[in-house]
Amino acid sequence: MLLAVGGLAVLLASFLRGLTGFGFALVATPIVCTLVDPRVVVPMILIHVTVTSIPLIYHARHEVQLMRIWPLMVGAIIGAPFGSYLLVVLNPDTLRLLIGIVAFGFALLFATGFSRKVKRERLAFLPVGFLSGVLNGSSSLSGPPVILFFANQGIPPMVFRANIIALFFATNIATILSFTLGGLFNANSFILALVFGPSLVVGTYIGAHYARRVNARFFRGVALSVVMGSGIIAIVDGSGVL
Repeated sequence: MLLAVGGLAVLLASFLRGLTGFGFALVATPIVCTLVDPRVVVPMILIHVTVTSIPLIYHARHEVQLMRIWPLMVGAIIGAPFGSYLLVVLNPDTLRLLIGIVAFGFALLFATGFSRKVKRERLAFLPVGFLSGVLNGSSSLSGPPVILFFANQGIPPMVFRANIIALFFATNIATILSFTLGGLFNANSFILALVFGPSLVVGTYIGAHYARRVNARFFRGVALSVVMGSGIIAIVDGSGVL
C-alpha cells in the first residue's frame, strides 16, 4: 500500500512541481501522511523538494526577480525554526489535521478565484514569508500563503514559477539547518526518500519538459481537485475517523 499509493502520489506531485514550480508537498504530504508518521514524511518531502529545486532553479534562473522577493526569503528563513518546533511538540494526528486543513483551504481559495491585490507589496512580504517558513518547518506546506499572494499580484506565469522555485529553495535550506540542529532527520526519512526517488525524478523531468506546452488551466483544475481530495483524506485521518 505504501509503495503503490506513496509512489503514485510522489509521481503526480513531482509532475505538478516540474510544471508549475509548486505543488509537490500539497499533493504528496497529505496522502503519504495517512500511511506514515508526519515526523518521518515531512523531512522526506524536504529532501525531495530541495534536490529537485537544483535543476529547476538552473532552468528558471533568468526569470528570477531576486531583488523583489528577498524580503519574502528573510521572512521564511525566520519562520522555519518556529515551524520545526511545532513538528516536534505536536502529536501525529494533530499534524495530519493541520496538513489537511492547509491543503484543503488552499485548494478551495485558489479554485474559487480568491483575489485581493496588495498595493504595499514590500510591507506584506515579511509576514507572508514568515507564515510560509512556519508552515514549511511544521508540515512542508510552505506554498499556500506565497502562491496566493503572488497570484493576487498578477505576476506573469514563467516569472511566477521562477520566483516560487527560488523562494522555496532558500526556505528549504533554512529548514534543513533547523531540522539538523533539532535532530529531526532520521533513517526512515532517508529510506523513503530513496524508495520514492524514481517517481520523483520521472515526474519532475516530465513536468519541466512540458512546462511551456501543457494547457495550464486544465491541469491546474485537475491538480487542485487532487490537492483538495488529499486534504480531505488527511483531515478525516487526523480527526480519528479512519
